[in-house]
Amino acid sequence: MSREALFGAAISIVSLLIGALLNHLTSSAQHRRQQLAEKAKRRAEKFEELIAILYEHKQWLGTIRGIRLLGYNRDETMSPMPRAEAIVTAYFPVFRKQIAELDGKSDAYDLWLSQRANLRLKGMPIRDVADGWLDAYRPYSLGFHELTKALHDFAEREFR
Repeated sequence: MSREALFGAAISIVSLLIGALLNHLTSSAQHRRQQLAEKAKRRAEKFEELIAILYEHKQWLGTIRGIRLLGYNRDETMSPMPRAEAIVTAYFPVFRKQIAELDGKSDAYDLWLSQRANLRLKGMPIRDVADGWLDAYRPYSLGFHELTKALHDFAEREFR
């Protein structure tokens, strides 16, 4: 075999190897971009779910208020707050403290509702049982609005 033929074969082999390497690098980069896009999409979906759960929790507290304070005949369900805590822990740890604070305010309000339910069950008139409701609810309400504003600001920065 001549030198020219060997040189041509060597160039062909090197070109083939470089092409294979570039193809691998390109497909790896494309795969990485796809993974990042899927992760960003999943994070946005979890953020939406978190917001929905917080509003669901607010509605849940309203139902609990009706059951305990006003004597509505409904089954009590589990608070949705643990789901919000799970999402925050996994996806948005920056909000862990605010979620914990809101949960504490929710627990304090829930305790007040339980205490008032005991008075209602002892025969106290509803008007007297409900006295002080707004003062008991206000810390939770303020915490809820502070958290949703912080989440809104976060969404403006992260998802726009």
